[in-house]
Amino acid sequence: MTIPEIKALYRESVMLAKRHKVSLYVLYDFADFLWPLHGYDEAIGLCRWLLKWYELEQVPEEERGTLQNLLGVLCAESNRMEEAEKYYWEALDIWRKLAERSPEAYEPDVATTCNNLGTLLTDLHRMEEAEAYYREALKFYRKLAERSSEAYEPDVAMICNNLGILCAESNRMKEAVKHFQEALDLYRALAERSPEAYEPDVAMTCNNLGILCAESNRMEE
Repeated sequence: MTIPEIKALYRESVMLAKRHKVSLYVLYDFADFLWPLHGYDEAIGLCRWLLKWYELEQVPEEERGTLQNLLGVLCAESNRMEEAEKYYWEALDIWRKLAERSPEAYEPDVATTCNNLGTLLTDLHRMEEAEAYYREALKFYRKLAERSSEAYEPDVAMICNNLGILCAESNRMKEAVKHFQEALDLYRALAERSPEAYEPDVAMTCNNLGILCAESNRMEE
């Protein structure tokens, strides 16, 4: 089935779901489908409609948090930074409250949203705020990796790489090297078990370290 055919089926499902007020989660599914296809405007419209419906119904908080996080991602991808930050903040507030009651279930969502905020704020050159969110995400991912290393070590590596980029942009080269090196060690270990999945990350982190060493005049490295 082609992409246009899938879109047509989704649109028909969305129309029927709205008309009869049933199976409205198809709006989220369609928005999530449109995201990697860069169909941001349509996806944001679907999510906003669903969010208004959530406000009228007694919808579980985790579903509202998931929707607002997706809205944040879509707005960030389409350069609507103020809206993205607002949605991320709202999602993070939900996840933090839920994590207080059930940490094992919701700490991964806290970490994901903190990372999203860190990335957004880095793009906005608000480095101190971005670093605080990255460090919060890293704290949670380290804790989660202690319980399930295979599931969360890639996230630890991702945040270390993000912190390395942030420190390099802030001219804190020693800290940047430390974070990149930790990311590289993790990605190398992951690539031994699953080369197709993680060799691109090894290459990316080696490249980041190479750029950093060149800018620090450490040419042999």
